[in-house]
Amino acid sequence: MYWVLVKAGVVRKKMRSLLTILSVVIAFFLYGLLHSADPLFSGAAGEINAERMIIMPKHDMMFGRLPQSHINYLESLEGVTNIAWLDMLSMDINSITENIPIFAISKDYFKVMDRFEASPEAKKAFFSNKRGALAGKTAADLKGWKVGDLISIPTFSKKNDGSNVWEFVIEGIYTTSPAADELGLMVRNEYVEEARIANKGTVSMILFNLDDPSKADEISNIIDDNYKNSAYATFTGNEITLSQKMLSDIGNIKLIITAIISAVFFTLLLVTANTMSQSVRERTSDLAILKSLGYRDMQIFISILLESNFIILLGALFGLILTLITIPFIDQASGGLTGGIIVFDTYQVMKGILIGVLMASLAGILPAYQAYKLKVVDALAKG
Repeated sequence: MYWVLVKAGVVRKKMRSLLTILSVVIAFFLYGLLHSADPLFSGAAGEINAERMIIMPKHDMMFGRLPQSHINYLESLEGVTNIAWLDMLSMDINSITENIPIFAISKDYFKVMDRFEASPEAKKAFFSNKRGALAGKTAADLKGWKVGDLISIPTFSKKNDGSNVWEFVIEGIYTTSPAADELGLMVRNEYVEEARIANKGTVSMILFNLDDPSKADEISNIIDDNYKNSAYATFTGNEITLSQKMLSDIGNIKLIITAIISAVFFTLLLVTANTMSQSVRERTSDLAILKSLGYRDMQIFISILLESNFIILLGALFGLILTLITIPFIDQASGGLTGGIIVFDTYQVMKGILIGVLMASLAGILPAYQAYKLKVVDALAKG
């Protein structure tokens, strides 16, 4: 019975219903695309987790420097294990796929950052060759690099011989998640420190593990307080904290996305509510006849609510499906760089459906109540 009433209401003005459904599709497609980047803003992308601790320059986290003496201090702290460091030899964020970032790493880097994986043979060859390099799989695919290749890369860092062209031998390929972290070239910190002119005795960041992860806040505060008044002030935290801090320096992107989605849904709610109200007004006589034929007020009320839910949930379903179809194409177009970063999972789908149910109920409740209170005599008298 209810399906007959819902179907009659939807097809009565086919074009209006179709345009309303399309509006809902676009709104939920936008919702899906924007919220698919949630892992990036929550620090849950790929295998980023709360167990790896990182020390970075407080006032310039991307390109600042830390003296190696910070490493010596860190070694004196109880509970700190597997200390490693990383130095950015070359980083051009404006052309990152053309100019592959070069990271100079210390010997214990893979103990701390165990999400970066390479074969034992590759790591042995890498640490046995002063000019050895490990290329990320994405970078190797992009540049056509193979194990054994001798590559020459110009950078902004000059060597002792006055040249800015650095030569490395590809000793292996590393993989990790998210795939965007495979867009890099790892080289040996000892070689870079020995060969460069500028920035000697400094690193970009220091990494370490703790024997007791529950002491993370305590150790972080000790380190940061020690260098609070130093020219090389630090910001210490786990990977999640650091990623969120770096994003917050750009702006509260998640708040901006939430504001955009809220504005879109609020507008959609007004449009849908207006559509349902207009539909009920146009059917005043029809509803009165249905009541005179024996349909109860509550049955009419429920049918209007179901009609509102049908229009919005149908549009929401198509919008969410369109998102699921689109994300693999985005990943393919990025060369796999968005893998593990742009994700639309079951939780977000269910959240979208619940939002749809809420919107449908809010959009349909007033028109349904008007139909519920409709008096047969008054409605027929108005013609």
